[in-house]
Amino acid sequence: MELSNSKQMNCFFFLQNEPTVGSTMELEVTLPQELAGPVSVKMLCRGKVVEVEKEKANGKTGVVCTVEDYRLIPLAADADDPKSKVEESAK
Repeated sequence: MELSNSKQMNCFFFLQNEPTVGSTMELEVTLPQELAGPVSVKMLCRGKVVEVEKEKANGKTGVVCTVEDYRLIPLAADADDPKSKVEESAK
């Protein structure tokens, strides 16, 4: 699958360390079949840190990151499950 450009997507998560605002982040998220469709999908994202908030109570750092590019990679389908077949499109 091709890299997509979607500057309207953001994500929020907690980290142990404190990244610098403006630094590049790479994220990898696995979406299970229940959310992704016929097969599970790995989503590889690249973006920039736009906000950092140090949480005093738990010592973790809240990070807001814009998603500038992402790529979806179908994971191996269960060969015995006909619902998990993925059709390849011609390019």
